[in-house]
Amino acid sequence: MMKLYRVSKYHFGAVSVRPDHLHLGFISDREIGHERIIRTKRVGPSRVGHSVKLSSPEDMNSQLMEWLSRAYRLHARQ
Repeated sequence: MMKLYRVSKYHFGAVSVRPDHLHLGFISDREIGHERIIRTKRVGPSRVGHSVKLSSPEDMNSQLMEWLSRAYRLHARQ
């Protein structure tokens, strides 16, 4: 069974700084099955948190921007 985590209604994503990369987290209304997703976590009854590792500027591509855009739109519906 997955543990549920509470997420603030004011956040749709977050960035964690690591010595050699960034972790970018964002929220979705469903689990995204993609090789770039390094971690998923159920954060509510209809929300799933996802983490992506960013090692270079090229990692911030159109696919990731679409996921972030969806996370923002999902947040706006709350």
